[in-house]
Formats: sequence, structure tokens, C-alpha cells
Amino acid sequence: MRWGSVVLVIGLLLVLGSTTWSQEPSQSPAGPSPTDRSAEATSEEPSEAEGEAPVAQVVALTELVKGDHVNLLVKTGQNFEGHVVAVGPTTIVLDFSFSLQRVTGVVTFPRDGIAVVMKLPKLSKEEREARLERRRQRALKAREQWTMVASTELKGKPQVLELTPEQKEERRRAEEERQVEQYRALLREFPPEQGWGPQRLAQIRHRHFILGMPVTYPEWRFWQIFDEWSEAQTIVELYEQRQKQEQQMLVTLFPPAEGWGPAVKQQLEEQQASGKELTKLEAQFLKDYQRWQAAVAARAAEQQKPTLLPTPSQPPATTP
Repeated sequence: MRWGSVVLVIGLLLVLGSTTWSQEPSQSPAGPSPTDRSAEATSEEPSEAEGEAPVAQVVALTELVKGDHVNLLVKTGQNFEGHVVAVGPTTIVLDFSFSLQRVTGVVTFPRDGIAVVMKLPKLSKEEREARLERRRQRALKAREQWTMVASTELKGKPQVLELTPEQKEERRRAEEERQVEQYRALLREFPPEQGWGPQRLAQIRHRHFILGMPVTYPEWRFWQIFDEWSEAQTIVELYEQRQKQEQQMLVTLFPPAEGWGPAVKQQLEEQQASGKELTKLEAQFLKDYQRWQAAVAARAAEQQKPTLLPTPSQPPATTP
């Protein structure tokens, strides 16, 4: 009994001791206070001056050197991205080999036509290769759009399919219209009705060489492309004259007053589908139907134009 009482007392003492220890606050290891930690974090963070360089930085023309990757904002509002080839006293030359724009080659800009110069980060080797590949893919896509020659695999060897005369004619017309549209874009940029022409160029050169006056960017660009602009004016004029002659021929050959129109077209298509042979004139109407429609619409628009009567130089005499 005596030993049992001793064991019981020892057990009670252990229970009371563990309860007391669990109620005492635990001491956390010594460490920096919140204020110290914030100060330490602030000291470890890089300062704003040591952060990454900005994506673009406005600089002066005098700060540019050969090889700089820049973006020029000209006074006409256009942006040109490229690499500096040379900086002269009056001009700056850019290379567009690695540009994301569709501009190609090397272009010279007058310094007085530049509004803002932004210096861009240098391109890495990978970025240059990616841009060249993108430019190559864009050129291939443009070539595919204007190439109508189909190819197929036959016994492991490519075979070029011959184009029919109709397909060759359509291809020729499409290429011609594409070139004429490029010329029209030049005439829209420098409209002859607004004074652009040989006399305007002579005035620009006179002011520049004789009077020593600077030229604006549009005047400088017109100076550079004048030969192409003159060619565009001639080609567009001849093209429009020929278009009018073709439209006149189609309307004369298939006069709408004699019934030529959508109903005849549908009837001829049904006859052709049933195997009935068409006459040469009927087959030509189906072939040229879209151009015939355009010719009829052009004639209708021409007839709807108001005719201006000549204004008499003197009022008619009144009888007393």
C-alpha cells in the first residue's frame, strides 16, 4: 500500500507540472522587428535608377550614331523604324532590313522633316533572325496571291499545269490592275489637280538651290519620286482611256435595249448546263458578263451627270 501511494503522488505531480508548463507563454527566437524587416527589405531592393532601361527614349539627332535602333516621327505624322546608317548635316539614312514595317531598303530623310527621334533597345541576334523570317514569309505570301500557276505531284515529280487562254487573260488583267492601283496611290498622294507637277518641282528646286530655302518633307518626297509619278500619270491616263473604249465596245456589242442582261445570262447558263452548244456571241457574253455589267453601270452614271449650260457673257437684251 505504501508503494502504491508513492506512485500515485508522483503521477499527480507530473500532471500538474505539464499543465503549468503548457500555460506559460512560448518564447519566440530573437529576430528583427517588423520595422527592421521593412528597412532590410528596402535596402535590398534595387533603386529606381538601377531598374530596367525604358523601352524607348526620346533623343536629339545629334546623339545618334551608326547602328542605333530608332523610330523616326516625321512632320507628316508617319513613323519609320530602322537602324541608322549615317547621320549627315542635313540628312539621316535608315536601313529597314530588320524593320517590322513593309518598307525595304535604305531611305534618306531630311533632318528638318523629322519631328521626334526615339531610340529603341538593340535587337538581339534571335530577334533579327525572327524579323528576317517574318519578312520572308510576308514576301512569299504576297507572291502566292499573284501567282495562278498550280502545281501537283505526279510520280514523285512536280508538274506545272498549263493555263488556259482565259486564265492567262485573267492573270494579265489582275496584274495590270494591281500595277495601275499602285500608280493611282502615287497620284492620290500628290494629286495633279492640287498643283503637283513639273512646274511645282521647278519651283521647289528654284527655292532650294537659288534662294537657299529648305524644302518640306512632302516636297522632298515628290522630288525623289517625280520620275515614277510622271510615269504613273501617263499610265493611268492611258489605262482609263482604254477602259472607256472597252466599255463602249461591250455596250455596243451587247446593248441592254435589245434584251441583253441578267435574264439572258441565266438562260444561257441553263443551256450550257444542259449540253446545248452556244454561239460564239453568246459564249463571249457569258465570259465578259462582269465587265459588261461594269460598262453598263459606268454609262448610266455618265448619263446621270448634270450638263452645265454655258453662262452667257452678257444678259439677253430686253425688248421695251
